[in-house]
Amino acid sequence: MHKRRSINSSSLSFLDIMACGLGAVILLFFIIDFQETPEIPGNIPKNNIVSNEEQILKINKMKDREKILSDEINKMSQQLAKAIEEEVQLSIVSASMDQGKIKSQIVNANNKPGSLIGLTIEGPEILVLLDTSASMAYPKLVDIILGIDEKTGSYLKKGKKWQQAQNIAKWLIENAPKKSKIRSLGFSDQIIFADSSWLSRSDAVESLNANLRGLSPRGGTSLAAPLEYIVNSKIDPSDIYLITDGLPTLSGELISNNIFNKIRRKIKGCGSLNSTSKLVDGECRRNLFLNAVTEFQAVSSAVVNVILLPLEGDPDGAPLYQKWTAQLGGSFLSPSEDWLK
Repeated sequence: MHKRRSINSSSLSFLDIMACGLGAVILLFFIIDFQETPEIPGNIPKNNIVSNEEQILKINKMKDREKILSDEINKMSQQLAKAIEEEVQLSIVSASMDQGKIKSQIVNANNKPGSLIGLTIEGPEILVLLDTSASMAYPKLVDIILGIDEKTGSYLKKGKKWQQAQNIAKWLIENAPKKSKIRSLGFSDQIIFADSSWLSRSDAVESLNANLRGLSPRGGTSLAAPLEYIVNSKIDPSDIYLITDGLPTLSGELISNNIFNKIRRKIKGCGSLNSTSKLVDGECRRNLFLNAVTEFQAVSSAVVNVILLPLEGDPDGAPLYQKWTAQLGGSFLSPSEDWLK
């Protein structure tokens, strides 16, 4: 089924005005036309010559007015017909452009492996980071809270957003260049899983499937956790592809002799695992993000790409991640909810 083209309100408004104007002129024409036309008697008495001449002048003026109105009706009819014809042509052109865009997306997604509009999978050593926190299950907070309260994890595990996130991670690996070496890493407030070595594309897919089998999204999000793991493990990827849904909510655990400890001390308890408060405000989340990426950029030259899934109540996430990827020469993609679902 073809998608219905959206209505151009400005074009319709113009057509409405034209049609209303034409109707008003036609109505005025009929009002004048049906007015009683004064009769001209055959024999005009002398004392009535002046009054009859006045009536003749009125008749001539009425005829002149009728001609003017008739010309106006014809003119407006032509303008309305032309406007309708132009609107039809615009509809055809717009439909053709929409078809072209659809074909373009299909070509980029299917016929050119590793490429999607706005995102190209490339690099000799590719690291796929998958956020496995509880919010990755659903875009709406009420569903996330219901899932956290349900202790078995089954409600979060079956979330459509979580299914999409897993499919995106697999898609990234499957569409990586054949010669690339790949690792995958899952994280929440800590490292959930991580490949111990660089793998071929097929082995990386197999490893990811094994790591995701039976996994339910849980916990908060610490962006410092995966970034410090990269630094401490000396993985040194050329390109990072991060799949997440918003700014971090936790700073992570204190680790001895770790540069990321600066983050935890600097923010003074914001997002601490030991904090008694369960509420994390927007300023805290921004600080957690900015401090984590600043410390990471100081020691890593990796190109960072971000696939940001939707999350209710996190307006700062998209602009901050977009700015971060732009600074590092990467790509930022916020896909629709039905992509790879």
